[in-house]
Amino acid sequence: MKNTARLFCFFSLFFLGAFLAIAALRGFNACIDGSLLIPAIAASFRHETVSAARSIIPLALYTALLFSLSYAARRHIPVLAASLVLWAAALALTLGLFLGIERLSALSAPPAASRGTATLGKPGLILSGDRRAVILLENPGKAGGSRVAAEPGRSLIHRRALETGDAPLPPAPFNREKSSLLDDLLLDGSRRADWLSRLLGYGLFPFLLYTGSLIFLLVSLCFVLNLSDWPLANLFIGALIFREVLSFEGFISLQEVRDLIRSFIGDSLPELLLSPLIFCALGLLFTVYTLLVFLARGPRTAENGTGGFP
Repeated sequence: MKNTARLFCFFSLFFLGAFLAIAALRGFNACIDGSLLIPAIAASFRHETVSAARSIIPLALYTALLFSLSYAARRHIPVLAASLVLWAAALALTLGLFLGIERLSALSAPPAASRGTATLGKPGLILSGDRRAVILLENPGKAGGSRVAAEPGRSLIHRRALETGDAPLPPAPFNREKSSLLDDLLLDGSRRADWLSRLLGYGLFPFLLYTGSLIFLLVSLCFVLNLSDWPLANLFIGALIFREVLSFEGFISLQEVRDLIRSFIGDSLPELLLSPLIFCALGLLFTVYTLLVFLARGPRTAENGTGGFP
């Protein structure tokens, strides 16, 4: 019971800590992106953080479950108790965060001033992008300042942005290193968050059904965190599998895949039940595997160095 309570505290603190840290990082990054525009956009850190918070809930959920399952395996917490605690805590916190962000989004208004005054550069600044170059003849912070544009196959053109409706200027010339792996992860997490928000718009039951079945699938992968005697290696393997689950979650949400599944099972099931049934079926399969491994090895205790996880 004591270890189970510690597991609950560990998951709750890790989930909320990861959520707040990633949300703050995304808000800070949005403020930096606004400062690189010409003219710069005055971004509110609070508003940008709240706007980005919803998109990172799935990532925080996956990360917290992964590390909590690793913690349960290392602390030799019985698998049934650990699974029940993590399932209930994850479902409650996920629902609470989505409802809380909906309230905060309504209260957090965008900044009153849409443009800032601290714009990078001076008159004569040259910006390049989208196969064109633009020379700003006036202060870059002046939205309607005159400029000279050079485009492929055309001579230099002198224009004023407000008079001609010119295209937006390229951002300030700073190179930012990007990771395709991280970008893909953030994109998948954002799509999953949009889907969960859409389900919550349908009602509380569709949201709880989908989220509960997904958490059940993730928790049923507890055996991965005990594949070897090296916890760190198990953690890396679990991270790879959790990443594939995130990709699989997005795959079966595609309308083409849903149409293919319905061509086999017919129209007997509502569309909102397709994904939860798949998650539950896979979760039951992994749970049966975990049970068979446990029965094959026999009951073990922390005294002989193994514990509740099979």
